[in-house]
Amino acid sequence: LDGKDIKPSERIKAQQDLKLIKEKLLNNGLTDDKGSSSKEDVDVKLNEKGQVIRDYTPATRLAEHAELSELRKQGKQGKDQTENKSKALLRRQGFDPFPTEGRIYQKNEGGWDFRITESECRNKILLDVPIGRFLDTSLIDVDVQPLWVRVLAKGKLLQLLLPEEVRFSVLCK
Repeated sequence: LDGKDIKPSERIKAQQDLKLIKEKLLNNGLTDDKGSSSKEDVDVKLNEKGQVIRDYTPATRLAEHAELSELRKQGKQGKDQTENKSKALLRRQGFDPFPTEGRIYQKNEGGWDFRITESECRNKILLDVPIGRFLDTSLIDVDVQPLWVRVLAKGKLLQLLLPEEVRFSVLCK
């Protein structure tokens, strides 16, 4: 490690010392006959945030590994039941109400490549959202506000800030 060559006499001495060190460790109970650490009582401490703090020892690493394997087993059993529920929860049933205070953020949950263009006569703003050709219109809901437009398709929300205010009085004439 330090760049010096190891002499054969040093190698022989290290092999002889290895046997003595293994015997001392076995007598002290720090390792079993396979060389891995034995399970000791693990000191568990809590910090001010309530998180578990343990010393970094072989015993604590084994205890953490056992806890993780138990959590994984429990997670696999409950995973199948929660997958179906989570898919149903991901779809929105309707539009969320606008917040009364603060900023309203733009959202593109469906990941659609939409385009907002202005017509040639400059009195219309066109929003093109390629949702899909074979989609039932009952799955599409559109909400146009003076400054915002919201499209809800297949339970995914597209919420955009319009470049100019929509004037309904001009549209109705």
